[in-house]
Amino acid sequence: MSRDSISGSDTTIERYDSDASGLRGLPGDLLVVVAYAVVVGGLIGVVGGLPTVVRVVLGVPLLLVLPGYALVATLFPGRPSRTADRSSSLSRLSQRFDSARSIQERGIRWGERLALSFGISLFTIPLLALVIDLAATLFGTGSPYRTGPIVAVLVAFVVTFAVVGIVRRLSLPRSERFSVPVGYWIDDFTDGLSGSPADVLLNAVLVLSILVAAASMSYALAVPKDGETWTNMALLNQGGGGDEQLVPYNETVTLTADEAGEPITLEVENHENEAMNYTVVAQLQRLDDAGNVIGRSEVRRFESPRVPVNRTWRRQHRITPNVTGDRLQLQYLLYRDDPPQNPTERNAYQALHLSVDIVADDGVAGTEGTSNGSATDGNASASAGVGG
Repeated sequence: MSRDSISGSDTTIERYDSDASGLRGLPGDLLVVVAYAVVVGGLIGVVGGLPTVVRVVLGVPLLLVLPGYALVATLFPGRPSRTADRSSSLSRLSQRFDSARSIQERGIRWGERLALSFGISLFTIPLLALVIDLAATLFGTGSPYRTGPIVAVLVAFVVTFAVVGIVRRLSLPRSERFSVPVGYWIDDFTDGLSGSPADVLLNAVLVLSILVAAASMSYALAVPKDGETWTNMALLNQGGGGDEQLVPYNETVTLTADEAGEPITLEVENHENEAMNYTVVAQLQRLDDAGNVIGRSEVRRFESPRVPVNRTWRRQHRITPNVTGDRLQLQYLLYRDDPPQNPTERNAYQALHLSVDIVADDGVAGTEGTSNGSATDGNASASAGVGG
């Protein structure tokens, strides 16, 4: 791909050449993109437990800027041509160029590159969501809309196109490679602070206004409004086919009387903006034909340790019923702090139920009228996790 000569006094072209030379021709911006995507993706998707404000501040560039920037870097690896700054704005490109090839030969300026990065990111995110959903359907991995898979796909997309962009940029002569004109910006900023006192004051007010606006927007996005606090509760089991990943229950569970059932994992996520203590009461309930509870027996109580904000507490256990029947359910009642003397769905903070069929040793469901049972504890743990 050819570029116009950079000889002469064109400062716009010289600033790209000087910045590329200062980095020995290395694509420093794309190296920063790769490092940022990997580090921030690891913090959000793997480590977890970050405050909401920090997650939003770190995640917005990863979501709304980097996917498009990496793709644009792949499509346009070179610096703008000598005539780039003499052409019209991005909104008039269609009037100035007859084909996409002529636009690629001309190159794009920094402002156009940033605008395209934001727009392409907005276009790319829904497509990545469709890919995640299709993959989950094909491989039967359960709900894909959790923080880990989403962040992993996003980071993989950014890193892949950033690496391709690095390869394409390094294939060009050093003088034709795009580079972020950081040196030019620093010189321009320094010049703005070295003028008259009035100019210095105006520039300082402008910079401060931009910082305040950015901080205000980040705060508005990151800090929940009044009432926007919640707790997620889920009942999980191991996926089929030897997959150890935990997935939500989506069908009735069959248990055998007087035998320990399959492990059930109770998961509670704290998004209450403060550390919480939870109590979960598990009941085995018998239903009539209309679905009304006609008998209940408490199977177990689980008391959590103090769960920090944006953390997940899990408790694995097994149920050993001593009744049989086909109109039974396990109901889990969640309470913040201590439950009342008579726990029911009406006074619970949250409630989940799991439909169960309990059969005798010979595989036949009975109709005993008393709901009773016992629980065998599994492991209890408090682990990092994002809401997803």
